[in-house]
Amino acid sequence: GDVDAFVAHFTSGGVRTWSTYLGGSGHDIATGIAFTGSYPLICGHTTSTSGIATGASYDLTHNGMEDAFVARYTSAGIKALGTYFGGSGNDRAYGTTFNMLNRCVIVGSTGSTSGIASPGAAQPTFGGQSTDGFLACFDLMNLNRVWSTYCGGSTASANEKLVGVATTNGGSVAVVGASFSGGLGTADAWQPNNGN
Repeated sequence: GDVDAFVAHFTSGGVRTWSTYLGGSGHDIATGIAFTGSYPLICGHTTSTSGIATGASYDLTHNGMEDAFVARYTSAGIKALGTYFGGSGNDRAYGTTFNMLNRCVIVGSTGSTSGIASPGAAQPTFGGQSTDGFLACFDLMNLNRVWSTYCGGSTASANEKLVGVATTNGGSVAVVGASFSGGLGTADAWQPNNGN
């Protein structure tokens, strides 16, 4: 397409060893990267209906206007796995990480009111005015979904996006982002309420 994502690998001395495009006929933008050993893991968002997903991964079909995606590469820069993630709205991934349980997590923003949360999710329904944050956890070996959830406020002006994520080796997840609403703080939080 007219905009493709790309990923490039450099040695510790700054020598480029490989680089490659990722994309189809639409807009494809990579926004996050992490290393799983020597294997790059990238995420972003796409309007392409092909060129992203592979084989037996979670979602082989583009679902909405923009879908989030996550892809894993070999140490030689060959795409090993890729999957779409999203519903009928605009879904964008901004950050990714992995843990020693062979799981990866992506975070981002979603305008989709369905197709995001898995059964038993911490927040099963869309709570935003136009966007909610989301977290999605995948098996690193096949990019099948383990769990996913919305993460957003519940007030009339609720709009959130998540842009960063970290995990412990035990699997706990912490995220950061921006919120334009109330309803996110827990009762015992250092700052339980929105400052507006």
